[in-house]
Amino acid sequence: MTGDRLARYANSADAVGRSPCSVTDGLRPTKARVRSSTCMRRLFLYWIVIISALSPLSEARDGQLGTLAAPRFAATARRAETSIRIIQEQDTTVFDITSDSGVDQATIQRLTAEWPKNVRTRLHLAGLESFKAGNGDVDVEWSIATNGDHAVRVALWKARSQTILTPDSPYWTAVRIVGGGRKIPLKGGYFEISLPTTLFETNPREITLQWVDFYR
Repeated sequence: MTGDRLARYANSADAVGRSPCSVTDGLRPTKARVRSSTCMRRLFLYWIVIISALSPLSEARDGQLGTLAAPRFAATARRAETSIRIIQEQDTTVFDITSDSGVDQATIQRLTAEWPKNVRTRLHLAGLESFKAGNGDVDVEWSIATNGDHAVRVALWKARSQTILTPDSPYWTAVRIVGGGRKIPLKGGYFEISLPTTLFETNPREITLQWVDFYR
């Protein structure tokens, strides 16, 4: 499709949205050819814009490309200043949390039939004296000491009863400190925790997350 036909198409009902061209009908042949050439260039750029707008959103995270996940979850935090982004990084779903107050809780509800196999939390906090993830039956809590070698303690809570976990427990997962000099109080870094798959065995409708950077 070239020349006047392309220009007419751009102005027809088949064109998408507002046409970037003007009608060439009725113009003298020389002016029509100039207008058609301009139209072709505009239409080419027009479709580039449309294709770019329809392309999946993406962003660079830690040297890797992570695309913003489709709306498969509903995330609700108690405090308005808390931000929760849901990011897909290869086969892992990441709940990326920024909490200005350092203390809050949130509910993550699945909108699909099942939870993904790999779920990770990323907490942009200065400290992590307590982080809990629960499925309505049990809660797993991670705590990092603010001094020394920042020892990590993982515990299981059920009916207000606490059990300290060891690495051989199916509920135990490690805490990774990324950036910020890996020194607490963390500045510009974050804490990363993979949620145990055992937490999703019953396929709960939602999970709850609670965090405290430093106890006041």
